[in-house]
Amino acid sequence: MDRHDPGVFIGREAELERLSLAIHRRESLAIWGPPDSGKTALVEHAISRLPGDVAARCIHLTVKGPPHAVLATLLEELHTRGDELLTAKFQSEEGETTGFARWARHQTSLRMRGLLYRAAQSSRYWLFLDGVEGLSDAFARIVRELVEMRGTPVYLIARGCSERELGRAARLYWNDTMRLKLAPLAPQGARSLVKHCIRRYGLTRLNLEGFREELLRLSGGLPGAIVEMSARAGDSEYHRGGRIEMRLLHVDYMMQFSYRAQPVAAVRPGVAATAPDLPGERRHGALK
Repeated sequence: MDRHDPGVFIGREAELERLSLAIHRRESLAIWGPPDSGKTALVEHAISRLPGDVAARCIHLTVKGPPHAVLATLLEELHTRGDELLTAKFQSEEGETTGFARWARHQTSLRMRGLLYRAAQSSRYWLFLDGVEGLSDAFARIVRELVEMRGTPVYLIARGCSERELGRAARLYWNDTMRLKLAPLAPQGARSLVKHCIRRYGLTRLNLEGFREELLRLSGGLPGAIVEMSARAGDSEYHRGGRIEMRLLHVDYMMQFSYRAQPVAAVRPGVAATAPDLPGERRHGALK
């Protein structure tokens, strides 16, 4: 299943317009919402619509691992995109004796920060950091330096926009003009997405009595949940007498979410990584 197929990008037109405008203006944003709200799909779709030369300078990577590893991965991505400063520095020091990835990972964090700042200042990049959670003060300072001193917009993609998720970087995205929340789809958008997915995944051959209503209810209106459960519904293991066993399908869908804390990049001391909130789950009266 290709959950980022533009054909299933329905119901997020306003959010897409907002993000596209921010990219055009080189304005930083915190993009946040619950799992399966479509944050990553929104970013990828927005980048895919950009002119080729702009899209090539949009760096979208998942923040995973210790800060040193994240910095190295970021430099590797810039080098892959043909960054002239990094290419010249690498060739002057290593030539062809080693690969760039190995060279980058042998640099100190201090030097990598310096290289990142110089590359960002000499070229026009847009940085999209996905899966952000509990950024350390050191990493928050990197974000601040890029945004305020190097003129590079940084888009933080997370489950929330508080200091718990963004660390002190949350202070850079302090009002609603700097935040883009992805809530569950509006009812009309959710129904349109369900209709599209029924056609896309060949479900019209099945008895769909009650399927649409249950899918909307169990997904909580989250587009990723709608698409994934629709794709699974086409599998014969969920069919009984020509009908879709929604209870079994939903259980299997939910099994993909891990309740164990996962290692994340640059986590602040005392901030534990948390399991993802489940689609459709409500806590303290709000859809998480």
